[in-house]
Order: sequence, then structure tokens, then C-alpha cells
Amino acid sequence: MIISSTCLQHLELYNIPYLIAFPADCLPTSLQSLRIIDCESLTFLPPNMWSNYTSLMTLELGNSCNALTSFPLDGFPALQSLSIDGCRNLESIFISDSSSLATLERLTLIDLPKMNLSFGEGACLPPKLRSFHIESEKLLPISLVSLTITNLSEMKSFKGNVFQHLSSLESLHFLHCPGIESLPEDTLPSSLKLLSIRKCSLLEARYEDHKGKHWSNIAHIPVIKINGQVII
Repeated sequence: MIISSTCLQHLELYNIPYLIAFPADCLPTSLQSLRIIDCESLTFLPPNMWSNYTSLMTLELGNSCNALTSFPLDGFPALQSLSIDGCRNLESIFISDSSSLATLERLTLIDLPKMNLSFGEGACLPPKLRSFHIESEKLLPISLVSLTITNLSEMKSFKGNVFQHLSSLESLHFLHCPGIESLPEDTLPSSLKLLSIRKCSLLEARYEDHKGKHWSNIAHIPVIKINGQVII
């Protein structure tokens, strides 16, 4: 019934451990959103079919499709939002041709222990990308408006200019990063309007007195939140 539908726009598959494959005809190309959660044995759509899904704008994979080892970001021509969480065997997320992917605006990558973000020659992250939620430090595009960095348990600091080129960045969030001791305070972009720090014990200690030299390095940011509390 699902496969024969020519007008199905939204499909969610949730907690179907015995599902191992889609039918040979795959899914309706009318889909606008596809959410697959807790379907670990499911084999994802064959890459040679992705270009047929010209209406698919939102894709979410959560603890699913464990056979998936690589994911080309330019595979779905109309994709605007992509979230991949807990695909434990995913090794490579890459862009093979930057000119063919001008639609992706939101990218979330969480709990991908084998993942490597790579780029073809001359390629870069999608030009319209505005929100990039990651769990490890990666190359960041100049168009970002919001950036969330979480669960960096081993990292202690950032390279001095890692954020400097992000001239559109307005909000920067750090969550569950207990090892980070300091931020590149001198090179934070002047466009920054919100700095949020939550459950990052060493950063909290660095700025706890709200008066010292470290605080003065970030005091120009209009809104600073520490553990949800706005600091004035």
C-alpha cells in the first residue's frame, strides 16, 4: 500500500527491528520527509535511486541502517534538513560535487564513532548551510548563523582562528564539553549575539566571577548564558 501510493508525502518508520529492506521498487518519490528510527537492520535506499527523490526535503536516521557506511551529501537533490544519529558503522560523509547541492540548510551529526567528513577536490560544505550541529570539530562554512558543539570529552581547547571566519555567526552553544578549558576569545566573530555554555565545568569556572580578565574578553557579546542563566 505504501509503495503503490503516488501522493505519500511523510513517512516515519519507528522501532521495527525485523525490517531488513525496502521493496525492490523502493519508496514513493513523492516523499517530502522520511524519518527512520530504531530500525538497525534496515538497508537504506540504494544510492543510485537517491536522485529520483526530487521532493525529499527532510531526512532523519536515528539508530538505524547500520549497514550504511557512506553518505554523499549531494545525493538527494532537494534535501534541506539532514539528521544522522547513532549510525554506528557510518564511516564517511562526503561531498562529491559541490555544485549539485545548493539546498541543504540544516545538518546534524551525532554519535557517529567511525565518521569522517571529507570533500572532493574543489568542494566545500553546502553554500546555504545555516545550522550545523556536530559532536566533533570540523571545517565550518562562512554562512553559519547558529553552531552547537556538544560532547567533546577529550578536547581541551580550539585553534585560535577556528571561528574567526564565521562572519554570519550569531549564536554559539557549548554543551557537555567538560574538557574544554578555554575559548579562542580574541578571535570570536564580531557578529556573535549569543554565547551559551552548559555543563562545561572548566569553562564555567573560567567565567564564574563575571569580573576577571577572562570575562572581559567575552563581555562584549550581548547575551551570555551559563547553564541557562543569562549573565549580565
